[in-house]
Formats: sequence, C-alpha cells, structure tokens
Amino acid sequence: MSIYSNNTKYLTLDKLILKSQSKNVILETDNDKIKLSLMLENISYSTLIKGYKNTNLVDEHGCFLESITPYELLELHRINADISSILFKYVLYVEQELNSVLSSIISEKFSTDTSRDKNDIDNPNDFLYKHNYNMNNPETMNVLKKLKKHTTRPIKYTNLEYYVNNKNYIPPWVLLDSIYLSDSIGLYKIMKTSEKDEVIKKMLSTNTNMKTSIKKDMFIKFLNIIKNLRNKLAHSNMLIKSELPDRLIFKDVGEYTNYTLVSGSKKDKKYRDSIFFSLMLSVFIPINLINIQLDFYKDIIIFLNKYKNTSIANKDIFELLNIPKNIHNRMLNFLAFKYNRPIV
Repeated sequence: MSIYSNNTKYLTLDKLILKSQSKNVILETDNDKIKLSLMLENISYSTLIKGYKNTNLVDEHGCFLESITPYELLELHRINADISSILFKYVLYVEQELNSVLSSIISEKFSTDTSRDKNDIDNPNDFLYKHNYNMNNPETMNVLKKLKKHTTRPIKYTNLEYYVNNKNYIPPWVLLDSIYLSDSIGLYKIMKTSEKDEVIKKMLSTNTNMKTSIKKDMFIKFLNIIKNLRNKLAHSNMLIKSELPDRLIFKDVGEYTNYTLVSGSKKDKKYRDSIFFSLMLSVFIPINLINIQLDFYKDIIIFLNKYKNTSIANKDIFELLNIPKNIHNRMLNFLAFKYNRPIV
C-alpha cells in the first residue's frame, strides 16, 4: 500500500486553533486568539500541544486535564527551553571531564599514539591495541573499530581533523576531544577493571568509604542518563515527561552524597521518575570543579526565582518538574560535604 495519500494532512491556522480548543485550550478574549495564532505559526502545534503526551498534564487522548490558556502554554514552553539550556551547558562539562580522565589514564597506562590504520588494533604500540581492553566484552572490537574509523573520517572542524591532515600520529586527548559522547562512554565500558577503577577514583572521589563496585554501577547509570537525554534536551517538553531511559538507585546516590541531594525519606521516592532531577543528579555529582558546581547552583536559583510565581494546571514549578522544593539547599549541602567546608 502506498504511503502517499490524496487526502492532505495539512491544517489551516483556523483549524489548528479549533483543534487546540478541543484539547482544552481556552480562548477567553480576542487577544488570547491572536496570541495562540502567533504561537502556532512560530512554535507549532506539535510542540505546544501535541508535545505533552506521556506527561501528567494530559489524558490518553492528549487533552489537557485542566483548562489551559495560551499564556500558560507559552510559559510551559519557556520553562522547558530555559532549564534544557542550563542542563545542556553542564552536560558538556561532564563530557569534557570524562574525556580528560580517559585520555590521561590511556596515556599513562598504554601509549600516546594511535594511527589511521584500522589493523593497528593488533599493534601493541597503539593505545587502541585490543588487548589493552576487556576482550571478554562482546562490544570491545566494535568500539575500537569505530574509534579507528574516526581517525579516517574525522568530524569537520575538530582537532582530530587537523591532526589527520597535518600529523602522522594522533594522541588520545585529540581523539577523545573530537568524538561523540556515546563513543567516549563506549570506551569506558570496554576498559578493564583496573582502568575503570582509576576513572571512578578520579570522577567520583567523594565518600571514599563506599565500595568501588557500587560507585561503578552508579556511574554507568549517570552516563546512560546523560547519553540518552543529551540530544533530547533540544526537543520539546522532554523534561516534564515521566519516562526515563534508566532509573537511579536513590539508596546508592544517598549513600554517596551523605543523603544531602536525596534523603532516606519515602517522600523522595516520587522524584525517581523526574527526568529533570535524575539528569541534574547525573550531571551535578561528577563535576569536580567547585566553581562550575557553584555556577550550576546559581543558574538553578535564577531559574527557580524566574518562575516562582508561575502556576500551570494548579502546579507550581516544583510540581511541574517533579523536584524537591529545597533543591537549592540540597545542592549546597552536598558541596559542603564534598569539599568539607561551609559553602556560602
């Protein structure tokens, strides 16, 4: 059967307005209609209204459970855009830190050179030599071949492209700085136990009494959440949707953070389903520069203050994002614990 149809799926602006009203968007004044028209033209129906499927704001038919105005729709859109941009900025810090730690360990333990020859994964002088990594992991060869492929087809305008065109060697810090986050995570996953332990020692240095095996499990969950949500931060309404790619074990996060960011209380259970809270924890905890973490804290404070008087569908900003009302205090308490000094 042909995918093409003579029946157009295009809807005029007037029809989109009527469809919006059928989803419980209320237009009380002419200004409401004008505002909604402008929003539909400049943001789209798919983002403004259809994008809230799988959230607690709409029913199974995509109809808002509480009547909503065009102004409230725009506020929801702004909330998502603002918090997504904040989180994306700090995801990049974790990405840079991971690449720096990986390249440091690889340089120290293996070598500082790799070639463009895919067969050099059999060369002991190459830092991508296969026996440097866990050969019991079925993904090891795939990851190494993919990394070698980057050396022949580098991403445009990266340091790797410069080295490929002008040098006869490629150091690990150049390769890792010029690949995708998923590739860096893949490289960590195929490391042997001793090298993984070194990564954890550097990236999760807080709470030295906690077993390394538990830290590694927690770190993998952090990475999986970051990897799965990183690019989705650019998509509409992602942060208030309830489905998570992986769920953090709050007991482990609580133990690691001395129960500062999450408590042992049953009240915190509901936050396990929060995409925003899970991603915030996954990003905030591994950062190891206090100035960057304080910037993160300040950005969250500014964001929460901006929307402190916002109420949509009888939900305030904390309920919309499903986060604790004392999140800023929790962040400060964790920093005080991590750096063993008061944070003011």
